[in-house]
Amino acid sequence: MPPVPFSGSSSLVYFAGIVGGGAVAARHQGEGPHRSFRDFLGGEVETGGGTISGRAALVQIVMLPLLLSGMMTVLASFWLFIR
Repeated sequence: MPPVPFSGSSSLVYFAGIVGGGAVAARHQGEGPHRSFRDFLGGEVETGGGTISGRAALVQIVMLPLLLSGMMTVLASFWLFIR
């Protein structure tokens, strides 16, 4: 299979998204006072589906990246095995 030529325009789009997103995030003032991490874990978090504990929110935030990295590791190992 021939190599795919690199497209500079796609890199420019990614770069603009990262810089633009950072600029928007820097201007955001937030919706209320900030809590410490300890207060976040011990408190409650309001979501679209209702109120959950801070620990449950942390589990939901952390699980997706962990599962995706695990899946990528398994797929990469499988790819190296069949290669």
